[in-house]
Amino acid sequence: VFFYVCLAAFTIVVTPARITQFTYDISQDLRHLPYGYILLIVAMIVISFPPFIGLGPLLHMFGFIYGMQGFIPAAVGTLAASAIVFVTLRMMFGERLHLQTSTNQKWQALEAVIRSKGMPLIILIRMSSLVPWARSNSLFASIASVSLLQFFVATLFVLPKVWVNVFVGSRLAKLSDRTQKNRMYTRENSCHPFCSH
Repeated sequence: VFFYVCLAAFTIVVTPARITQFTYDISQDLRHLPYGYILLIVAMIVISFPPFIGLGPLLHMFGFIYGMQGFIPAAVGTLAASAIVFVTLRMMFGERLHLQTSTNQKWQALEAVIRSKGMPLIILIRMSSLVPWARSNSLFASIASVSLLQFFVATLFVLPKVWVNVFVGSRLAKLSDRTQKNRMYTRENSCHPFCSH
């Protein structure tokens, strides 16, 4: 409670406009770094491992920093991160997971369902917002019947959600910058002769 009171007081004193402008200025500094998007892709790889979280805000950052041009590196990062996590977890813990799951009846039932339903179910689970990103990566890495190719194809179906997150980030950037905000406000108020007030 104390933390949230302090955070609210800080926001009121500094003002949201100054905070968002400061965030926008920092993002523009990052934009002008050579290969700055690689830093975001590396961060995406890290948070794709369990127990980390934060894929959504990171995708927003791609849009916030690079606008809609950030979709390409965001999509590449999404596909690369998921594949790296899948291969890493399967190589490091594959045998141990197989030993644990071979005695777990619930896990065997899950594997049987995924094996019988195939790609449509894998795609459905992959697209679901109910399963956190990092846990979804580890879930499929631990199911022996799911191949890397199936996992990669299912991850392609996540790209529309990536596009939406990048779009939201790009809009937030326009609302954060005072210059762009004033330009948008001026455009809205410059009415042609037939518009109604």
